[in-house]
Amino acid sequence: MNKFLGGLLEPFKALRKNPGISGTILLLDICFIASFLILQNLFGLLAASISISSFGSAVFAFTAMSALYYAILISAYSFFKLNILFCCSNLYGKPKNNSHKLLNFTILNLLIALIFFGIMLFFNFIFGGLKPNAQIGLFFAVAPFYLIYLPVVQALRP
Repeated sequence: MNKFLGGLLEPFKALRKNPGISGTILLLDICFIASFLILQNLFGLLAASISISSFGSAVFAFTAMSALYYAILISAYSFFKLNILFCCSNLYGKPKNNSHKLLNFTILNLLIALIFFGIMLFFNFIFGGLKPNAQIGLFFAVAPFYLIYLPVVQALRP
């Protein structure tokens, strides 16, 4: 258990020793949240201004706007998180400039989002017919496994 706590507290100790990097990471997170909110408002205004004449064009417009929205959001997320990883590499040694890896990082995040979307659709299909009380019960049945998962992974870390 001591190995778990030591590994969990190590990043906080490194951040406390380097307040400039901590501030940069916080600023990047705030910029991502601001870009998310701006993007959300922009697409809300854009969606309200589109006139739709038929059901087929409505489905196409919704699908195209959703795909564009998530592509831009994942690109922004990848940009900010790659910069945060660069700042974190400053905490532990010689930093490497990873700007040339932005496209690969964005594609990785897009694939992860598609996998989670597929898993979410699968579980929605499986558990969609459950009553709301059963869904809450399922959450409380599964939550302890997630709480056990983190310490086990940390303990198995080399």
